[in-house]
Amino acid sequence: MPWRLTELATEDLISIAEYTSRQWGTDQAFKYKAALVRGFDRIAVNPLIVESRSQDEYLPGSRSILVGRHIVIYRLNDGVTEILRILHQRMNLSLHHLR
Repeated sequence: MPWRLTELATEDLISIAEYTSRQWGTDQAFKYKAALVRGFDRIAVNPLIVESRSQDEYLPGSRSILVGRHIVIYRLNDGVTEILRILHQRMNLSLHHLR
């Protein structure tokens, strides 16, 4: 199954890459971004992957999985795995727009 990033998830990914690059260098930013993309691929292959959790309380039909230090929030939409947000594990999901 293919996957796609929403506009908010794209902004999250750019922000993560910029922060990682500033803190730990461009090589580490590239490696971490690649790890996140591998996580997106895993989700797309099996959206109900055993490590995933329902996030219905924030957005009906959504799920999440921890990839590195980030929570990837996603849902299935017309046969595509839609990556909604990529939030640091310390963030409070209820404070972030998930639609």
